[in-house]
Amino acid sequence: MFLIVHTAAATVISQQTGNPMLVFLMSFFSHFVLDFIPHGDEKLTDKTQPKNVQFRKLFWVATIDSFLIFLFSIYYLLMFAPTHYGLFFVGLGAAILPDLISGLSFVLNGKFNKDYPWLAKFQNIHKTIHTFFERKLNFLIPLKYGLIWQAFFFLMFLSLLK
Repeated sequence: MFLIVHTAAATVISQQTGNPMLVFLMSFFSHFVLDFIPHGDEKLTDKTQPKNVQFRKLFWVATIDSFLIFLFSIYYLLMFAPTHYGLFFVGLGAAILPDLISGLSFVLNGKFNKDYPWLAKFQNIHKTIHTFFERKLNFLIPLKYGLIWQAFFFLMFLSLLK
């Protein structure tokens, strides 16, 4: 899922408890729950293209996604005026952390695998969860339908904000 959906889920989670550790853990694990659901962006890049073309495409997707997170954050902080801003930011950080690690792996071209094997193991687990339906059932939804599906999840989380 795009990070904006993970951010919205983490925001709802951050409103449910005042415990930062619980917000971190629940937001972090919610990332994997949402990534388990087929959502259309599993094949954003074409592995047959040169690495620089893949990188450019991912860069622009990440830039737009980050801008949407920024707009959502401003909206949430101004409209809902949470009593604990820190919980929101803890949840946001935890929810996007798995994709930040994946992005680091992509940018470094897997170079940290030999120096930090636990990061490589984490990346493999993340990828396994992300591609479960594709690998096990040969089920992959097209990006255009995935965007609609992700918008549904985003709006659902948005409706749960209080």
